[in-house]
Amino acid sequence: DALQLDDVSLAGEEASAPAVTVQPSDQTITYGDNAVFTAASSGAPAPTVQWQMNVGDGTWADMPGENSATLTVASPLVSQTGHQYRAVFTNSQGTASSNPATLTVNAKALSITAKDQNKYTGSTFTFWGNEFTDSGLVNSDSVSSVTLTSAGADASAAAGTYEIVPSNAAGTGLENYNITYANGTMTVNEKITPSIIWLNPASIIYPSALSSLELNAMVIGVPGTFAYAPAVGTILDAGNNQNLHVVFTPDDPATYNTVSADVQINVLKQSVILTAQGVNKIYDGAAKATVSFPSDFIHQGDDVVINYDA
Repeated sequence: DALQLDDVSLAGEEASAPAVTVQPSDQTITYGDNAVFTAASSGAPAPTVQWQMNVGDGTWADMPGENSATLTVASPLVSQTGHQYRAVFTNSQGTASSNPATLTVNAKALSITAKDQNKYTGSTFTFWGNEFTDSGLVNSDSVSSVTLTSAGADASAAAGTYEIVPSNAAGTGLENYNITYANGTMTVNEKITPSIIWLNPASIIYPSALSSLELNAMVIGVPGTFAYAPAVGTILDAGNNQNLHVVFTPDDPATYNTVSADVQINVLKQSVILTAQGVNKIYDGAAKATVSFPSDFIHQGDDVVINYDA
């Protein structure tokens, strides 16, 4: 009879159908790691291998390009837990399939910690969702935002320390993690009260207007604005110990308090010398003569009373 090549291997040994000699074992990994399955078989001629996957619907499907004794499933997701894998060996004498091996992917640990914050009494702290740090992400996964709450964030919070509580992380790939949250600390400080430097100004003479020489309060190291009462340009009546008031409003009201201060100023009376003009007159029978005085010494709105003997 004619010799059938299928019945003899190229090495001269008798052909045989594949028989699995190494069964793949179940694999339990943590998300981010690779799962590795290995199988082997005998048979002549040497069998080819094709790995197959069953995603849980009972159907085995070939995995393209997976034709070696070792199958590496790269960084499978937690959702792939329960998937099964087997090797199918084939030669001219037949086919043999390995036992199925089951994959289990455990969630990876991910920690999210709220960042410590500081604020001052009377101000509200607004969380934007990015005040946190994270540790444990893999595979380009990300945490885009976290819900952060603290009783110290409200403007009514008294000075002291309060917990910042993170929760509800949002991002990509987070379903593959067991997330633990760590609180941060909100420190509420008393607002700083600036000190106004303002000395009693030198006396001025009526009707001098108030200027920056008198309204010259200072606050060192804290930017802000000054509002004076009376304002620059005001003409005060003559008199001693007249009050000047200023309110300083800081540019950073979340950190600094608004403050005010007062000083006193003396406004001296103006000395006036009146020189009568036209006091010489030839008697013309009139009851009295007319005498005039220069008017440039009188400030608009002043009342001047002149007593004289005619």
